Amino acid sequence: MDVIDEQGRLFGTVNVIDALVVLVVLSTVVAGAALVVGQESPAEPREITISAQTPPVQPYVAAAIPEGSVDGSSVVAVHNKSIRPTTVAVRADNGTLHERDHPLNRTVTMAVTLSVSEVPDDGVTAYRFNDEPLEIGRSVTFDFGRVSVNGTVTSFASEPG
Repeated sequence: MDVIDEQGRLFGTVNVIDALVVLVVLSTVVAGAALVVGQESPAEPREITISAQTPPVQPYVAAAIPEGSVDGSSVVAVHNKSIRPTTVAVRADNGTLHERDHPLNRTVTMAVTLSVSEVPDDGVTAYRFNDEPLEIGRSVTFDFGRVSVNGTVTSFASEPG
């Protein structure tokens, strides 16, 4: 018995074209089911507290950063906000460098509680804030409602338990 006979049938029973159509439809259904079943549900947001420091900002920007709860954003709360003059290096006439306070710019250091998503990364827990990785040394934008500032993550003060 031939695999395909003169009339184009497999083993004399099924048309080759019909068999190919059935295989394509079946593979499409299986691939679609794998995509739907294989998707993990997005992780629930978690709260984490970090320490952050802003680059030099104007005094009115530093004063506008709220302390306490922040409504309606991925920033949950600001704690322990401290404002100090930005330190700059000034070259003296003899060429030596001296640290001095900038007469206008301010640096803000604060603890910020954020709503983040937890992402497994090679067995280590990683966090994403506003769809960006949250890592020490990374610059992130904090939206406090009335004011937005950039800040550098300096440490993780607390992690979810």
